[in-house]
Parts: sequence; C-alpha cells; structure tokens
Amino acid sequence: MIANAQNLANSAVSTISFFQKLPNSYRHLVLEQLRDLGGSRFFVSLNKKMIDINPINDSDLKQQVLGDMKNIVQKKLGEHRALYLEFSSPDDLHVINNNILLKDLPPSWGAYSLMIPSVSPPILVLQMELGENEWLYLAAVLPPPYLLDDPSPISTQQFVSITVTTFILLMFIYLIFYWQTQPLKNLASAVGEFSIDFTKPPLVEQGATEIVAATRAFNHMQQKLQSYIKDREEVFRSISHDLKTPITRLRLRAELLEDEKQTDAFNVDLEDLRNAG
Repeated sequence: MIANAQNLANSAVSTISFFQKLPNSYRHLVLEQLRDLGGSRFFVSLNKKMIDINPINDSDLKQQVLGDMKNIVQKKLGEHRALYLEFSSPDDLHVINNNILLKDLPPSWGAYSLMIPSVSPPILVLQMELGENEWLYLAAVLPPPYLLDDPSPISTQQFVSITVTTFILLMFIYLIFYWQTQPLKNLASAVGEFSIDFTKPPLVEQGATEIVAATRAFNHMQQKLQSYIKDREEVFRSISHDLKTPITRLRLRAELLEDEKQTDAFNVDLEDLRNAG
C-alpha cells in the first residue's frame, strides 16, 4: 500500500506540474481533451474553490499513506501552495463543487475510472491551489488493498489455502521420507538379527542409491557367511561319519579290558569324542 501510494504521489506531481506550466486559457481546453480521450489515471477537474470532502474513518495506515504522499508532493513542488489530501467513500464524494456527487457525473467525464461495481474502494483526493480562485482537483482509486482500516495480515481464504497446501506438502514429504528411510530401517533390523538367525532371505534392494549399495553389500556378506557355515557343517558331518566306525571299534576293545577303571575312562573319552564329532 505504501509503495502504491508513493507511486501515485509521483504521478500526481507530474500532473500538477503539467497543469502549472499551461497558460490559464489552455487549462480548460486540455481538461476537455482529457475527458474526450477517456481521462487519465486521475479524475481531473479545475474548480474555483476547494471542495469539501467527507473523509473515511481514520486508521494508522491511512495516516501513514497521507503523510508519505504529502511529503513527496511538497518536497517536489514546494510548501508555498495550499495542499489538501484525504480519502473519501465513492458514494459521497463531491466533485466539481459541493453540490455534485461522483455518481451524478456522466460517464463521458471519466468518472467511470473511480467507480468499481463489485466493491466500493476509498478514493484518494488531492487538491492543490494553482492560483487565485483556481484549485486543481485530482482523484484516483488507490490499488489494493482497498480498505484502509488496519487489515488482517492474512484472509480466511488465504489461510485455508495455505493450510491445505502445507498439509499436502507435509504428506508428500512424509511419504518421500518414509520411502527413503524404510529400507534403511529394514537393513538395521537385519544387521541386528543376523547374529541370531543366519538363514534369513536377502533384503530387497530399494531406496536411495547409497542405501541400495549398503543393502547389496550386506546381502553379499550374508551370502558368503551362509556359504561358510554350510561348508563347515558339511565338513563336520563328514568327520563325524568318518569317526563313527573307529569309535565303535575302540568301544568294543575297551569293553574287553580287564581293568574296569580303564574301561570307564576309555568310554568317557570315546563319548566326548563322539559328541565332538
């Protein structure tokens, strides 16, 4: 709003300077030509006296806008001329004189630029004294936000839109995060259970590139260890099978010994050997 007001003030300075440089006899001719061409950014009129304006309610934003615009105009045009700035509602805005309202003007006068059917935005009125009994009247709709009462920083519609968008975005982030971390969680669980159960199937290689690489390395290590364990079991089974016949023969010979203590000692050693096999 402040930036729009400053831009409008600079435009007003240009318009005032233009009319100031025109000879008095040409000012009304130029004004008629502007109206014939559809007007300009401002609704412009030349009046014999300052017109009374019914102001809208005061607010901090309104006072700041008017103060900034007044400073810009007076800085560029000087403070020697009378200057009046105010906001008015379009329904009771006086133009030309104190008896004519904006809505009473014909469209050919360019008043349509101040009339917006869907809303009733406040209209900024600038009046400056160009000479004796000659006041330049400029009126323009200040761009949105239209209402100068302290506005809410965010409307209900914007709040709902932001909330829905944020919820969808958070759900999307959660799904991406879950898709990326679930394989890592599965890998961590498999590593923790690997020392207990060596027979688990390989993990599915999915997720980010780094997680896929770690999963592939784990599967490769698990496959090698399972192969080593299988080979070890086959070796022990072979050794156990090879030892069964000699152990049986030694047990029979131990039974033929006359010394029972030696027989018992041999049987204990043979049982240990059999269990180890």
